Amino acid sequence: MLVPLALTSGCKDQEVETAGELGDACTPDDESPCAAGLVCESAAAGDYICAGPIEIHGMVIDALDETPVEGARVLALADTGSPISDVAISDVDGNYILPITIARDADGNPATTLTLTMQASAADYQNYPSGLQPAFPVSTAELMDAEDDPDIADDDNLQILENASTTIGLLPLDDAAKGGFSISGTVAGDDGAGTLVVAEGGAGSYTTADRAGAFTLFNVKDGSYTVRGYRGGLQLIPADVAVAGADVTGVVLDISSTGTGSVSGSVNIVNAPGGSATSVVLIPSGLFNETFEFGPVPFGLRAPEPGI
Repeated sequence: MLVPLALTSGCKDQEVETAGELGDACTPDDESPCAAGLVCESAAAGDYICAGPIEIHGMVIDALDETPVEGARVLALADTGSPISDVAISDVDGNYILPITIARDADGNPATTLTLTMQASAADYQNYPSGLQPAFPVSTAELMDAEDDPDIADDDNLQILENASTTIGLLPLDDAAKGGFSISGTVAGDDGAGTLVVAEGGAGSYTTADRAGAFTLFNVKDGSYTVRGYRGGLQLIPADVAVAGADVTGVVLDISSTGTGSVSGSVNIVNAPGGSATSVVLIPSGLFNETFEFGPVPFGLRAPEPGI
């Protein structure tokens, strides 16, 4: 049976929203807050502004033979230890492009100069930095306009950071440690960025969750593990994971209803040359390197905070 329908339409003046241009205020949750080639970045007083994107360009290579490493996960951290990027994956030639987030001034330029730490991990390689391989600092003072690069399209407002420090050399694992699998997942909630994620129960595989809370642990052998997350101000429920001949995905570290604790005390430095300034850090016991008397420090578990 066909039912006839009467269609009516009406028109009225409507305000059409347009994407913001360079220097315009923006709302990051909008579908298209800024025009093509621009990004919505934080500015002073909690506002947001349309600005040119900033990217780190570099390579991941084998530190011994300098061949490219494909599939490495690269992350940029601020001096506080918090990530200012999601993860970039190196391509078949080892190249990566990593967009980073930096607070801007009223004109859309970086509001301050940051010293960044690059992190990288890959199958069959040691994490970078670690052990005898400290991270080389990367400064945003070396940003360059990309508008004259013929290989980059839509580069009118793009700035890139590429130098010797953005080439990351990974040290290969010993043959006995190669051939493991990966565990990937997310840290729940809005504050998972920067969480130090550890697979406890084996060789101590660890990584840092990116800005979205996503993580991947490489080089995990078959066996049973407890995946834990460490971050200042955050209490997470551990996840039990079994690895049996395949990668494991979809692990979620949920937020615990149990409150966080605190550690307090004092440090007495006797005849300290050059002054008495120091810092106190908490390091997961399974990751503490007794040879170097150090290990990875979770974001937020350093006193005083960097820069104070």
